[in-house]
Amino acid sequence: MDLKKKVYRANLLLQYRRGSTADEAHRFLVDSMGDQAPSRATCFIWYRRFRNGEESLDEAPRIGRPPTQKRSAVIATCEAQPDLSVRDIAARTQSPKSTVHDVLRTSGKVPELPRVLPHTLSSWDKKRRVEVCTSLLSRRRTFAWIDSIVTMDEKYCSYDNTVRRKHWVDFEDLPKPKPKREQHDKKELLSFWWDISGPVFWELVPTGSMVDSDLFCTQLEKVAGILRSRHPEREKILLLMDNARPHISKKSYEKLTALGIDLVSHPPYSPDLAPSDYDFRRNASVCAYKNTTGLLIIAGHTHTLALRQDIALLVFPPAARKRSRAARRRESEIFAFYSFVRFCSKEVVLTMSDGGVLTSSAVNYTNAVASPPSDDTSTKRKVAHSHEHGFSDQVRIPNVIVMVGLPARGKTYISKKLCRYLNWIGIKTRVFNVGEYRRTEANAADAVHGANASFFSPNNAAALKVRNESARRAMNDMADCLKSGSCSVAIFDATNTTRERRKTIDEFCKENWLRCFFIESICDDEKIIDSNITDVKVNSPDYKGLMSAEQAKEDFMKRIENYKLQYEPIDEVDDNVLSFIKVINAGRSFFVHNVQGHVQSRVVYFLMNIHLLPRSIYLTRHGQSEYNAMGRLGGDSPLTIEGEKYAEALSEFFEKEKIADLRVWCSQKVRAAQTAKKLKPAFHTEYWKALDEIDAGICEGLTYDDIQQRYPKQAEDRARDKYHYRYPSGESYEDVVSRLEPVIMELERQANVLVVSHQAVLRCILAYFYDRTLDELPYIDIGLHSLVKLTPRAYHCDSTVYQYDVGKGEVRNFSFPLNFFDYSSEIIFCTVWK
Repeated sequence: MDLKKKVYRANLLLQYRRGSTADEAHRFLVDSMGDQAPSRATCFIWYRRFRNGEESLDEAPRIGRPPTQKRSAVIATCEAQPDLSVRDIAARTQSPKSTVHDVLRTSGKVPELPRVLPHTLSSWDKKRRVEVCTSLLSRRRTFAWIDSIVTMDEKYCSYDNTVRRKHWVDFEDLPKPKPKREQHDKKELLSFWWDISGPVFWELVPTGSMVDSDLFCTQLEKVAGILRSRHPEREKILLLMDNARPHISKKSYEKLTALGIDLVSHPPYSPDLAPSDYDFRRNASVCAYKNTTGLLIIAGHTHTLALRQDIALLVFPPAARKRSRAARRRESEIFAFYSFVRFCSKEVVLTMSDGGVLTSSAVNYTNAVASPPSDDTSTKRKVAHSHEHGFSDQVRIPNVIVMVGLPARGKTYISKKLCRYLNWIGIKTRVFNVGEYRRTEANAADAVHGANASFFSPNNAAALKVRNESARRAMNDMADCLKSGSCSVAIFDATNTTRERRKTIDEFCKENWLRCFFIESICDDEKIIDSNITDVKVNSPDYKGLMSAEQAKEDFMKRIENYKLQYEPIDEVDDNVLSFIKVINAGRSFFVHNVQGHVQSRVVYFLMNIHLLPRSIYLTRHGQSEYNAMGRLGGDSPLTIEGEKYAEALSEFFEKEKIADLRVWCSQKVRAAQTAKKLKPAFHTEYWKALDEIDAGICEGLTYDDIQQRYPKQAEDRARDKYHYRYPSGESYEDVVSRLEPVIMELERQANVLVVSHQAVLRCILAYFYDRTLDELPYIDIGLHSLVKLTPRAYHCDSTVYQYDVGKGEVRNFSFPLNFFDYSSEIIFCTVWK
């Protein structure tokens, strides 16, 4: 209050106490203060206050106008932390929200959303984003990759919303705060999968649970099966997902590799949106309490987010609102379950029966509708084999793969190739060949040695006893191996042509808690049979050195006829309880029945990708890069002049070879792309992210001496176990093998292929074709400017190495056969590579 106001108010109070009137007091102030005197009306107002007993000279508070100190506090708080809400500012300054609104508005402040900058991009992040864009552009050259993308998201679905109610309180009193009501019992976590045509798969996660890697892997299997059955014409399945922990776990990556699902690269620190972020729907409880018919719509997302046929029609009778609260709550839960039905081929109509029970009619789903959780929480241990349910409830059970079929049908070929594949992906596998047991069981000088067809006659009791004893010994050794943990999968390689023999094996597996899977090889193509006999059987231990090739072939044909007398193929009806796959005519068609577990799925996946057509696989590293010249790891440096010369020599080599329909698979690194670029345009080139060099993590760009000096502990760990060692923030050889599995599957399927990649990647591929152990894999030496030609055969792989001499500008070649199962290790580790 200024001095002038204090003076005239004190004089007015003095005149009032002397008994002067308001006019007299006003004239007194005009005479004494002149122009500074208050108006006559002001004098009358103060006299009115004095008559009412208010002799205070201070001004009365004015409602709706904040005090000056409050205004300053609001502005200071806002400037100190501009992201505070109006409610937070009001709480900190102890002001009404309306006051805060007025102060902010009159001070010229307006609410604005800041730009989202979640992370300051480093040089590596920017480079990585460019690499991702390049990879996406390279995908577009090969196929319409956007049509093959599938994505997923999790979303909480609430049954009803929290309602806030106003409180009646005294003036200037604040209502008591009320904590937010718990929502955990009124919402469900929905896992939703989408592709370009709409929803693919959905699943309600059990209450109280989250999506972990186990559930994610289970969903991957279901989604892959749905997509491949719905869109068999699609070349690939591409998964676009965020970087949540369950999605990027090692188990998830292994499952993606096993299913042949390729990942769409995710740029670092880039936001992503799932289709469910635009999924518009109402709470089910809103419709549940209405008197009229309610309609819940699930948006079927296409390019234009247009509504499709996936509509669930919910009929609510007027009597529903009169039911008890618990009954309405239960109905609301059921409505929530049905409101997320995927692609109903018919309308889903829910009606209330006379007894008050909610029922559904005219339901025909392409995906089973999940039921509300059961109240029965008891758990029971179940046996390993459940024919009633058709699957095993136990997961970690050793597997026995039993071969079935007549001789010369490729059973041993499948066994050895399957064993090689399973060992390569880290599943310890061993083949138990009953023929080898038979040859050790019988006397080499005896007639029952197996050198003639009479040994396999069903009327030869003595020979039958030897064969049964050999099978028994093989099964016992197989069980001991699996129980001891020496292997996880055993392949029982024999004819097993009778139903009685297969029943014996199945019962043996049940007694020993082993999961059994039968592979029956059926072939009626005489060309394939004759080729198998000529190339393989006449040189088998049963005939080698005992008779001529013509005599061996004639005797083997008689052996086949003896087996045909007792052959009982696996029947889909009589053997319905068995798990099996029929491979017909060397993979021209298949019949799969009752597959159980991860291993059997991998076996089926592998068998459907192999073939025996004549072909050649060429493997080469990129030309010398700048980092190679400096001895540095990783990076993405371009080729040196010598590397450019090798790329030109490689192009000239393939022009001279004139290989028909050669496909080129190339890494997405610059040095590999520059090497493949020199090849003539007629070759179809694809760029694979899976073929990129091993990620050295924090060691990228360092030399081995740098690693030894900076990270001696890492260098020691790597030297101790090179295969399993993982670079910090990088990869291990084990990780490279996992991401290379789709490449191996495609190599088994394709004809002539040239792979332009890197040392670690080619080591993994060669270890597969050379049948090397995982411990030997990291030490296969593949020098720069060398080309490896592999020609797969039935039981071996012919190999030729071409070495380019940069100084002389010429190519030398070294040819040597590499047998998968009997060769000297010196061949692979010899200096011919350098």
